[in-house]
Amino acid sequence: MEKWEDTDYTTEAQMPTGGTASYRGVAEYGDGEVLSSAEMQANFSNATLSGRLHNFQAQNGTPVAGDVAIHNGAIRGASYSADLSGSLSAAGERAMVSGDVYGDFSGGNAEIVDGVIDAQLDSSAGREYISGQMVLTR
Repeated sequence: MEKWEDTDYTTEAQMPTGGTASYRGVAEYGDGEVLSSAEMQANFSNATLSGRLHNFQAQNGTPVAGDVAIHNGAIRGASYSADLSGSLSAAGERAMVSGDVYGDFSGGNAEIVDGVIDAQLDSSAGREYISGQMVLTR
């Protein structure tokens, strides 16, 4: 994720005003204990965004199954926000995921999307709050 840290944020004037773009990247949760693949699709014509978080991998080797949808996304200027929902299973425990993701576009033509993930996992063991970050590129 550090590779794109020095890329300038996209200004509102540099944002595409039409068309679509697909982004792929990685998300990291906590202090890197869990990673996942991230995909997003931006529709600049109607200022919407959607996607998913999938292929979760715990660094301790515990298998993690499930998908989390990124939905109800809105692009405002050169920033966005969206809702998260889905389910994950690990170590015999299933958790329902809800929360949000928000971030900015970077690069001269919105080539990069970064994001902050704030979510809660509800399971029979209780509620756990997690945070993370993600970086995706076209």
